Amino acid sequence: MLHLASKALLLLPFVWFSVSEAHENHDNIDCDACIFWEHDRSDCKVYGQIHTGGLIAFHKADAFCLNHYNIHLESMPISKLEAVFPHPDGSGGNLPLFIDLLREDAESTSGPIHDAKLSMTQFFQADSDAFDPRVLFKDRIQLGVTEYDCTQNQQNNCWTALSEYFSETTQGQSEFVNAGQKLWRVVQIDKETEQKSARVAICADNSPAEEYCGELVEQIFEIWRGNSGKDCSIFGLGAAGLHISQVSCYQDEANRFDVSGAQVATKAMEVMMTTIFLTLTLAGIGWS
Repeated sequence: MLHLASKALLLLPFVWFSVSEAHENHDNIDCDACIFWEHDRSDCKVYGQIHTGGLIAFHKADAFCLNHYNIHLESMPISKLEAVFPHPDGSGGNLPLFIDLLREDAESTSGPIHDAKLSMTQFFQADSDAFDPRVLFKDRIQLGVTEYDCTQNQQNNCWTALSEYFSETTQGQSEFVNAGQKLWRVVQIDKETEQKSARVAICADNSPAEEYCGELVEQIFEIWRGNSGKDCSIFGLGAAGLHISQVSCYQDEANRFDVSGAQVATKAMEVMMTTIFLTLTLAGIGWS
């Protein structure tokens, strides 16, 4: 038996290699679409259509390229959004910061935060007296058995009620996550629009500089040479839902940063049992 144990020990380096390899391969995500958050792969692709209806994985125009063509679109600063909702699926949101975000937006008459409040019909309504209506608290808010007075001098109570609704009710928690998803989608649409604009600008440029836009320049002109219509507008088409969804792509990408110790331990046990089985099998066929 001791002799068999020594054979098993000889295979332990392969056990560790297999566990390490399984952990490392977890990072090899098939989804390569840019989600426009900090964990995007450095070589992520921006998907767009062409005139034939097919999809092309375009190289991403980076900040140097966008600056070169003076392309900037930002309905909401992504740094501010990441502070409140660090994940594009709305999970892990910071409720106090979200409440602050809503409060800071009190005077706006448009924009993603304005629209987010307007969708919270249990709490807010448009100011019908204004030409460009702001979003205001309703005069009275009913939350369970409690009624809140939300007239001008009592609004602090209503911000407290809104916070309690998001943190303590199932529906509120779901709406909080949904609000994060919607705000991220606004940012993603802005970023996708920047990318489409950059591709059109490169196509229309008589002498696009590869030092600014890299491989995207050659990729665009390869497509241009094969396009009989010679229309730069084809580069302004997005994926229009034909590619893997942003949420699915996010879930794949997020898994790269969520490999638990339990998963690794389970894999280690599986490989160890396989090693013992192989050792006993080899012993049974006379490996001595």
